[in-house]
Amino acid sequence: MEKNDIKLIDTEKLKAIMTSNGFKAYRASQIQHAIWKEGANTFEMMPIPLNLKDFLKKHFYIYTCKVINKSSSKDGTIKFLLEFLNKTYIETVFIPSSSHNTQCISSQSGCKMRCRFCATGESGFKRDLSAGEIIEQILIIQKLTGESIGNIVVMGMGEPFENYNNLMQAIRIINSKHALNIGARRITVSTVGIPEAIKRFADENIQARLSISLHASENSLRSQIVPINKKYPIEDILKACRYYNKKAKKYVSFEYILLKGINDSEKHAISLSKRLKGWKCRVNLIPYNPVNSSEFMRSDNGQIKTFSNILKKFGINTTIRKERGVDIKAACGQLKSSFLKNKNT
Repeated sequence: MEKNDIKLIDTEKLKAIMTSNGFKAYRASQIQHAIWKEGANTFEMMPIPLNLKDFLKKHFYIYTCKVINKSSSKDGTIKFLLEFLNKTYIETVFIPSSSHNTQCISSQSGCKMRCRFCATGESGFKRDLSAGEIIEQILIIQKLTGESIGNIVVMGMGEPFENYNNLMQAIRIINSKHALNIGARRITVSTVGIPEAIKRFADENIQARLSISLHASENSLRSQIVPINKKYPIEDILKACRYYNKKAKKYVSFEYILLKGINDSEKHAISLSKRLKGWKCRVNLIPYNPVNSSEFMRSDNGQIKTFSNILKKFGINTTIRKERGVDIKAACGQLKSSFLKNKNT
């Protein structure tokens, strides 16, 4: 008989399993409290009867990962290299804050998108993460840091919408009051832009936020930076985002990495402003973070400020992202599961 990860069983189903096998329904709440609130990662750790422990061990398991490496930044950011089944490696990042701690989690090991400024695609693509593996990243980091996570950004390794079903199952569990109870509005999914998945996400009965990795306002340039643009051009992405605006009734965030001499001129800022003028949106300008094999360079601080000011003059809500974890290669575009080649990355 195939065993199931008990973290993926919702409360009502677990209650039904309990009662149909001769246990009291409240045992389901005990089990879930032990997992989500007390950090139990074995059935032996749970304050439940021995016969129930034996039943659970026979039919279920609690998925756990191995921590391979930990890197700490001078700004307090911590990057963890985790190993899942079949020697699958991913990186996840803990970003402390005085208000709400944030965790950047991965949805895949590696990535198929091959964005030219990003280190993740250099590793190649290994596989999608299961819903349990996505959730386990949060559980293990809360346990290791002793801190609660208040914000989740699915901006780590992989393209989340290429792993849509597992992602949504994980988000619903992360949001559930019986599990991690992290508010949906504090969960952001970042995608390179897959139109049909954006529309599907808009139709979900959940308040998680959407962020689009745009990085250019014209197709010719974006196709050079983000190759998947040849399949999903900007017009199709923005049409899907309009649908999201209307259906989900929430703004869209657009991420824009500034690359010196490539997409950071005043002309580019004006073009982007015209694209987004009147939108219910926010633009996050991201200073480029160095990747060893990349030919790109970081835009000058003055140029970044000028770019930001042009967008603001067009009435576009614009922020310049504060850098965290650059010194440990934990910032945007730097995550890479290269442990076997270099244990210090």
